[in-house]
Amino acid sequence: MPKSFKPEWRSPPGDTIYDLMEERKIGLATLSEHLGHSIYWTFRLLQGTEHINEEIASKLEKLFNVRASFWLSRERMYRKSKHENDS
Repeated sequence: MPKSFKPEWRSPPGDTIYDLMEERKIGLATLSEHLGHSIYWTFRLLQGTEHINEEIASKLEKLFNVRASFWLSRERMYRKSKHENDS
């Protein structure tokens, strides 16, 4: 029996971060500095490889004026979707 079609609608929270960076004209180096991590780590965050924890969510809230709870929820939803689609 063929596998059922499962479209992948998920996107990492980094997609939202990237959109806000573009809107506010914030570069990767500035974001990295604000988050207190290397450019490499921040790039991995944008790709969805690194996770958003409470500390990062709080820093994103301060930078983008978007509640930390949004970032944590966005992270949870992405990881759940990723897990379900990878299984």
